[in-house]
Amino acid sequence: MTDAQAKIETRDDNVASAINPPAAKKPAFVATPYKWIDPSTIPCRGETTQNWVAFEEDIDPQIMEWMRQAMAAKEIIESTAPQPANDNMASESAPVDLWQRRAHPPLPFGLLPPIIEEFARVQGELMGVDPGGLAAAALAVCAAAIPNSIKLRVKRHDPNWLESARLWVAPIGDPSTKKSPLISAAAAPLKRIDRDLFRSYQEARRKYDALSPDVKKDTVTPKHVRLRLEDTTIEAAQEVLKDSPDGVLCLQDELSGWFGSMDKYSSGRGAAKDRGFWLQAFNGGPYTVNRISRGAALIENLSVSLLGGIQPEPIRALASEAHDDGLLQRLFPIVLGAAGAGVDKPMPEATAAYDAMIARLTRLRRPSGEGSLGKYIDVPLQFDEAAQELRSSRAALLRHAMRVGVSKQETRLASRKI
Repeated sequence: MTDAQAKIETRDDNVASAINPPAAKKPAFVATPYKWIDPSTIPCRGETTQNWVAFEEDIDPQIMEWMRQAMAAKEIIESTAPQPANDNMASESAPVDLWQRRAHPPLPFGLLPPIIEEFARVQGELMGVDPGGLAAAALAVCAAAIPNSIKLRVKRHDPNWLESARLWVAPIGDPSTKKSPLISAAAAPLKRIDRDLFRSYQEARRKYDALSPDVKKDTVTPKHVRLRLEDTTIEAAQEVLKDSPDGVLCLQDELSGWFGSMDKYSSGRGAAKDRGFWLQAFNGGPYTVNRISRGAALIENLSVSLLGGIQPEPIRALASEAHDDGLLQRLFPIVLGAAGAGVDKPMPEATAAYDAMIARLTRLRRPSGEGSLGKYIDVPLQFDEAAQELRSSRAALLRHAMRVGVSKQETRLASRKI
């Protein structure tokens, strides 16, 4: 007996069990024999079984039970039917269009910190936007607000694997999904703080420039600390990041333009340089700039979080033509649900709480050790026991999934060679 024959025989046994289950497993309410149903005894309520079920009060209970058994048998037939030999047609191996519009699950309750979740739900209702997309955008803003000096030790016994809060989030949707208003609402508190920093710098620079040359020699030049970048080149970003070691948020209304700017050099060498800069900005860490005209400069910490929208067609084209350098893969794509008209009501308290939280995050300082030299000792954050166990179990599942995926791929390739 071949595998296909065995699968079909098993399917037939399952169908028979669904239509007339064995006495040992059969619930008391299931009709014992299988009978042909006289169509004339069924009320005309439509062309589908679902329509009959909707009016089950008009149908004899025994007929309803036979119908339920038939529906169960149909599901078993469909689930155990032989799969096509062509891998491209099989559901397991068919390519998945990540940017396709799909049914969007609701934002789960209790998944996020209460302030972020309430902001996403209340502000999302007010604006008529997908609360899940708003929550993801808010997380990117939080990552940019947390100073990069605050690090998390990922493993218990590895003091060298330290991570800072840094996220790249890309809300994906047509113009009707309100990507730009969603991004603006999430980034609004960080923009206000950045504006205040800019004004403080202008005032400090005005006072510095008014000093006499002799006094300037003994005065520290004001630093231009920033929290955001918009519509920037890598040269301009380097100037900002020299004075902003705690990281910034790069806001892009359209990521297609951001990616397109990397390919502005026909030779491709400039594009590779730009991509290398942004790849390093995702990882963080020291970065050295050497220019003949501007001289050498050290960026203490090249750290950029990213929040930008893009439409499905452009990102589909970017994915199909992408360089194999991992830049696109660093994005968290968030396919947005349909937007609505929103509601007209007073500004909710959740928005003010979110604004205050972003301000508090920018004032966080890294933990330090104890004693007289404690301030010189970095104390990284660590997972508690429950979180560490969760991370370890997820890592084990990922390793298993990767092994299974490789095994399936090797099997498919071998079958094609045969």
